Amino acid sequence: MCGPALDPASGPAAEFPISGYISTQDWYEKNPRTAAAFQRAIHNAAKLMENNREVVAKVLPNFTQIDASTAATVTFPYFSSSDNPVRLQRVADWMWEAKWLGKEIDVKTLMSPTTSG
Repeated sequence: MCGPALDPASGPAAEFPISGYISTQDWYEKNPRTAAAFQRAIHNAAKLMENNREVVAKVLPNFTQIDASTAATVTFPYFSSSDNPVRLQRVADWMWEAKWLGKEIDVKTLMSPTTSG
């Protein structure tokens, strides 16, 4: 049996956010209850995933072409139920260093006041 060929969620990329959700300020201000409900749903799902790997492995075949036996061996990324501005700032900083951004971003100024963390 061989080890993993590549684990992109390790080393300097450990606990690195790989996705997120955004809205315009205008939409957020016009739909505060919907925004809050969406945030609660995402945080609850992340909490379930970060504490119960088996749940993720069980549903993975339903949404991907990965079979159940492979899903049981997959190394999953870090699932976080809190919006950590320090962790998110790492993404913006790496994007700036890679020259993917035209200017530096302070993620704290872009985060919703109702996010956790």
